[in-house]
Amino acid sequence: MKFYKYKALCKDGSNPLWQLEDFLKQNVYLPSLNALNDPYEGRFKFKNFTPEQVFADPEVLKHTLDHFRTAGEPELTEEELRTKITSKEFQDCLADSELSFVEDFFENNGVLCLTVDKNNIPMWAHYGDNHTGYCVVFELDLNHIQKLLDLTDKDFQEYINLVEKGEEILSFNYNRHSSIFSKISYTINVPVISLPDFSKIPDNYSRRKYLAEHSFAIKFDQWSYESEFRLIATGTGSLNLKLYAPFLSVTGVIVGSKMDNRYVKSVYDLCKIYGIKLYKALCSEYAYEILIEERAEISNVEPVIA
Repeated sequence: MKFYKYKALCKDGSNPLWQLEDFLKQNVYLPSLNALNDPYEGRFKFKNFTPEQVFADPEVLKHTLDHFRTAGEPELTEEELRTKITSKEFQDCLADSELSFVEDFFENNGVLCLTVDKNNIPMWAHYGDNHTGYCVVFELDLNHIQKLLDLTDKDFQEYINLVEKGEEILSFNYNRHSSIFSKISYTINVPVISLPDFSKIPDNYSRRKYLAEHSFAIKFDQWSYESEFRLIATGTGSLNLKLYAPFLSVTGVIVGSKMDNRYVKSVYDLCKIYGIKLYKALCSEYAYEILIEERAEISNVEPVIA
């Protein structure tokens, strides 16, 4: 399973390939989920508890009483709670305790956006700087994932098929760092997070899966041309895949069809240093199609960066 990240050459600083070299060192930059370019990112509708649901569920009732008692009303009784139950303060209290998990998740987790499509002409134009940039090739280490999940070959293949369809996510913890790998689903409807449903989810894996299915792995239908998958990891900024997501690694670079040959030679030299495969994107002369071919050697061109 391979995934791709389109990038432009850096136009700030003296080295236009410094970001590429970071990728080749297995380092990725993860902005927070709140910092992505789509203002609708992670947007969802919220469905709160009704008063009837609070008093019908002993666990929810206890949770609500505990919240008010620790928030300055240590002697609050159930009867007193009943008189508060329709107030705005009460509704805000119900939302705060669980929605804080969602808010913290969006603030403290970074995201790497990838695609399954290396031949996407609009993405080469938009994210690859009019085909003058490059595309980083990522690959899932399926053997590593199977060992972590301890599944038979048959069960593992079924699981990976569900991941490819977006019906399951990959979710692991490494040295107190969590990582999630999920397919993006596209819709015309804003998803709904139901607090009654969310509060009953017992474990972090299932909570992450629920949030993926109802917020950060959902985008508006007009983005569907990107065919996106996402890596979500605790922490933001520059992170090393070997520490945060060892099941994912950089294995190749595709240079754009319009990249200056001198930069192509520099990319080739970097790939050779790090043992990474180099590919060249070519615009077909006969069809609306991007062709990808492996380049074993680049010669007779002086690199821009020695």
